[in-house]
Parts: sequence; C-alpha cells; structure tokens
Amino acid sequence: MTKGGRPAAGGAGGARLRGVARSGASALMTGIDVLGRNVALAALVFSGVLLPGAGAASLMFMLATVVSILLVNLRLERPVVLISSVQNAAIAVLMPSVFAIAAQVGPGFAAEQAVATTFALLSVTTLATGVVLLAVSVFHLGRLVRLMPYPVTAGFLASTGILLILSAGRMLHPGPVDSAAGLLADLRANPMQLVNFALAVTLALALGMATRWRRDLGPLLALVAAIGGVFAALAMIGAEPRTWEELGITAYARLPETSALPGHLADPGSIDWARIAQAAPVIAAAVFISVFGAMMNITGIELAQQTDLNPRGSLWRAGLGNLLTGGAGAAVSFQSSTVSMTAAALGGSPRLTPVLVAGVVLVGAAQAGPLLAWAPRFVTAGILFYVGAITLSGWFLSQRRRQPLVDWLLTGAIVGIAFGFGMLTAIGFGIVAASIIFAVTYARLPVIAQETDLAALRSTVDRGPRDIAELERAGGRVVVFRLEGFLFFGSVEQLIARVRRALARRDPQPDHVILDFRRVSGIDTAAIAAIRKLDNLARLEGVVVTLAGMPDRIDAAIRQQRVRTQEPGSLRRAETLDGALETAEETLLAAATRADGPDDALTTLRALTGDVETARRLLALMTRRTMPAGTRLIARGERTGEVYLLDKGRLSVRADGPDGRPMRLRSFQGGAFVGEIATYAGLPRTADVVAETEASVYCIAPADIDRMVQTDPALAAVWHRAIAATLAERISRTNRLLEEHAK
Repeated sequence: MTKGGRPAAGGAGGARLRGVARSGASALMTGIDVLGRNVALAALVFSGVLLPGAGAASLMFMLATVVSILLVNLRLERPVVLISSVQNAAIAVLMPSVFAIAAQVGPGFAAEQAVATTFALLSVTTLATGVVLLAVSVFHLGRLVRLMPYPVTAGFLASTGILLILSAGRMLHPGPVDSAAGLLADLRANPMQLVNFALAVTLALALGMATRWRRDLGPLLALVAAIGGVFAALAMIGAEPRTWEELGITAYARLPETSALPGHLADPGSIDWARIAQAAPVIAAAVFISVFGAMMNITGIELAQQTDLNPRGSLWRAGLGNLLTGGAGAAVSFQSSTVSMTAAALGGSPRLTPVLVAGVVLVGAAQAGPLLAWAPRFVTAGILFYVGAITLSGWFLSQRRRQPLVDWLLTGAIVGIAFGFGMLTAIGFGIVAASIIFAVTYARLPVIAQETDLAALRSTVDRGPRDIAELERAGGRVVVFRLEGFLFFGSVEQLIARVRRALARRDPQPDHVILDFRRVSGIDTAAIAAIRKLDNLARLEGVVVTLAGMPDRIDAAIRQQRVRTQEPGSLRRAETLDGALETAEETLLAAATRADGPDDALTTLRALTGDVETARRLLALMTRRTMPAGTRLIARGERTGEVYLLDKGRLSVRADGPDGRPMRLRSFQGGAFVGEIATYAGLPRTADVVAETEASVYCIAPADIDRMVQTDPALAAVWHRAIAATLAERISRTNRLLEEHAK
C-alpha cells in the first residue's frame, strides 16, 4: 500500500501474471506428459507390421485428448482442474486382439488390411464406450457400477497395469517365441533387444524415482536425460540416422508412407469385420473396464482436489467426447485422476490450465510424425512400463495396508488370473466373486428388526384386567418377528433359523408365529420358496404362522408362487400386524378356561377393588346404557367428563385418515374403561368412540364422582385407585412397547 492508501502499483496485476505463469508452466509439463503417453500408446498398438498406422494413430489420440479436455470442462459447477487423456486400460485389454490381427498378416491378408481392421477395433470400442457412458448418465446407472465391491474393481484396474507391462514387453520383442530356449537364441542373434529391454526398465525406474523426488519436473527431466543421452551416445560413435533402426534403437527412423487418414477411413473396404466380430468379447471387456475406470477416476479427482463433481454430468460429457472421436479411430479417453492431480499440484488454475494443456497437445499433434520417428524404442516402452507399474501399484501393491487381507488377496487373485488366463477370464471371475460377496454380505445384514411376543406387543384392543392378565401369562406363546429390508435366498435363511429356534423353546412353547412384512422392500423367488419351509413347519409343529402387513407387490409375488394360505394346516395371511395380534389374542383367550365367562363391568371392578360387594356398590352409582351398533358414544372435541366402563359388546375409536375417510385407531372389549384419560387430564375428546356391535356401558359423570367424595370418601378412594391402576397398566404397556422398538 502507498502512503495515500492506494494499492501498490502492479499488486493485483502482478498476482494475476504470476497465476498465469504458474498455469502456463503446469500446462507445459502436463501437456508433455500427455504427449508422451499418447505417443507411447500409439507405438504400442501400431508396431511391427502395423507400423504404417502409427502416425495417424498418434494424431487421432492427441486430437481425442484435446476434444475430451475441452468437453469435460464445460459447465463445471465447481472450479476444479480436469485434464483428460487417452486411457491405457482399454488399450491394455484390447492388445491380445491387436496381436491376433497382426499375426494374421500374410497371403490373403495384407498389412494395410490389418491396419484398417485395428483402427476399426479401436473405433468400435470407443463408440461403444461412449454409448454406455451416456446410458450410465441418462439412466443414473452409476449407482449400479458403484455396487461392485472395491476389491473386485481394484483387481480389474490393477490387471490393466500388468497387461500394459506385458504388452510393452511384447512391443520390444514382437517375434513369436515357442520356448525359453527360442527366446535366448533370438536374443543372441539380436542382442539389441535385450539392451532395449534393460534401458526401458531402467527408464521406468528412473521415472518412478524422479516422480518421488519432484512430481512437477522430475519425470520431464528423466525423459530429457534419457533421450539426450541416447542421441549423444549415437553422435559420439558417429552413427547415422539410417542406421538407428538397424541397431534397434528406433523403430521409426524411416516411417513408411502413410495416409493422413486412419486406415479404416482411408480404405473402409479393407476392414475385416469377421475379425472384429471375433473380438467382440474383448471389446465388451474393454468397455466394461473403461466404465469402471471413468467412475473411479471421478472419485479420485474428488478426493485429490477436495471437491465434489456431478457424476452424471461428468459421465455425459465423457461419453459425448468418445462418440465424437471414436469414429475417427481414436482410443477411449476421459478424465484422468493422475494427470489432473499432477496439473493441480503444479499450481494450475481450474479455468486456464485445461485450455493451455489442450493447446500444448494440439501443437504436439501437428508434430506427431516426427515425434514417432525420433522417439527411441526403449523410451516409449519405458513410459508404458512406468504407467503399467504405477497402475498395478496404485490399485494393488500399495493397497496392502489399506485393505483387509482377504480383500487384498481377492484383488491379487484377479490380477493373477488376468496374467495367466487373460482379462476375460479375470472379469468373469470378478463378477462371480462380486456376486458371492454381495450375497454373503447382504445375508449377514439383520433381516429381523425385532423379535418380541404378545406379553410386550399387543393389539390396539383394550380389554378387561382378567383378559390382560391372561395375555401376560400366555403371551410367550405368540412370537412376533418384525422384518425389514429385502428378503432373498441368503437373508431368508436367518428368518427360518430364528423361527426354528423360537419353536424349540419349551417354557412356554409357542403355537403362533407372526411375521410382520410392513417394512420389507422386496422378495425374490428363492425367498418365496424358502417361505414354503414355514408352511411345512406350521403343519409339522402344529403352529399357526401368519404373514401380516404384506405390501401389494409382495402379496402378489407370493400368490403367484401358489404358496398356500388360509387353508387348513397352511400359512395364514393378515392385512395388518394389529389384525394378526388381535386374532392371536382372541385364540389365546378362547382357549383359557373360565367358569364365570369373559370380562364385563362387574369382573373388572371386582379385580381392581378385590371385593365383589364394593364392585356392586360402584356399579350402583353408575348409569347403564345400551346402544345399537353404529351409535356414537363420544364425539371428538367435546369436553364432557364422563367415564365409561364397557360391560358387553365392542367399541372402536375412530378418526379421519389421510384420505379423509374414518379409520379405526383402537377397540374396546368388555371390561375396558373408556374416556378416563381425557376426564382426569381435563382435555377435550380427541376422537370419536362408536359402537361396533350392540353394546352396554356403565357411565359415571363428574358430578357423581364429586357426590361420592362427599358422601362416601372411602368408596371414592377405591374408585380413584381403580382408575389409577388402569392408567398405570396402560403406561406400563406403552413403556414396554417403546423398549421393544428401541432394541
């Protein structure tokens, strides 16, 4: 700041210039890294007899990178450095098919046809990947991709690293060798192959050490030193460029005449579509791996740059980029977490750096031919060795301390299968392993949310004290399982085992089992078949098993499988859990032997007061009223203070449901008190009480209670104790219900 308080000259402008300079340096180094990878991948695919396509392939790979970089940075919601590159994973998976195409060159199948067919192979893979990425975005299928267990996904991606290493080795030694002795003989005849191999491995190690030293300049300096050292050595011995290829140092000192267009565009009629069809499984595997790679790269960018991307938008733009470039013969490309992380670590800005990187790659695209012509073979192979090694290490070797041993070994098994039997076998094994992991893991999830019995969980029917006592005593004979989640062949076995364990009890031995399906989200055919075991169990053990509260789709699925219900000796069905509980209660009470019949007003007061004469005196103070079915005893909102004691019949509490129609909240049987809570709390009535059947009630008004307090205080005290006991029992039952829900 100056003395006058004005900004120092050049303060904001200087900071802006420094930011541009950092972005420029980041873009230059990142762009060179991307160029090197593109050239190396093009050299890998189009080597040997496929060499005529190398220049066009390098150009297409670079143009695809530019298009992808520009697309993925459109309409970003948050500032983030996003750099795309051609993905080595898809190429690594395709290499066996590329080698197979090259091996067919001979009479009847010219090299030009092989080049065109290889470009077509790349095009079909890239276009298919674009379509799948768009579908994943449009239909929000990324959630399904993420269901793949991490060890399996890591195994797929780590396998591409080892396949890339093997392919790079094959690029250095393309000739077929049937045995180790043949390989040694070939190396004696051409020792430069062994020298190139040693130099490539040395360069890969140097790149790794240089990256650990300085992530920004290290790899670039290692490449410059390697290339400069080779050409300096050649100059010292006086070797001319025309002899470099003869020495095996470069493969492209004299590039063949090539078309400016990829082979399949220059001569579409030369494509051997039969060989493309034979490669369909490999193409599918490459698409499969690419989709997983795209998802994992997005996650890696989010973690590395501490941001949050929109996966659907990112996948949509990546898919569109592959559709735009795939037809031209470009390889699969999308956001790269490693390249983006490198650019961000070098100080690149989210807005400027991607554009500058695209510019650097575009300039390199104009020089694709010279880059291929002058690049030593060991440099391109060394880059591929390095990329393959960091892929293998990042997804497998370095994960040992981050994963449980079993998960890490599973990743290693997939890598080993890919190495020994190929990527298709590895993918098949991985999918089977993922299915087993999913089934075992999901089967361990608790499908039983709660196990209780009738002593703790009862229906919404209020009963007299003797009925309540009987249900308390015999409640263990009714076992209730509240289920949740998805029932399938694995999780339903939990249920079968728990039901068997419950039925093995002897004190008391259950004779009713209720399964509450209200919170079950779905059921598969295997689980329905397992439910048939409950049908057999019900018949063999003499147990009533009730399926309660089933959603319509589950009920329809069970009916479709013709599982017997509502037949003698079969499962039972109930609309709601409350209905199933009420039926079980009625069954238990009907089986109880009572000399004086069911509860009524007199038996309730006798049980609460302990004396039949006192009970009769209380009834004498109350007014008896008989009502036909449908009569409203209590109206919602009124402030009358009467307390009712149901003698005969059945009452129900009703309120308006969500759809406006009346619904039953609870019911009262003979011997139950009605309306005492609102009376003693001084509250208005909260719902209507209606006679479900013809009913008889005893009513006592507040004035009657006051008169009893004045004329017979002892009897009034007995009355209040009876009401208090009733309220205490209801509170106790509510507390037990809450405890059961909390388990």
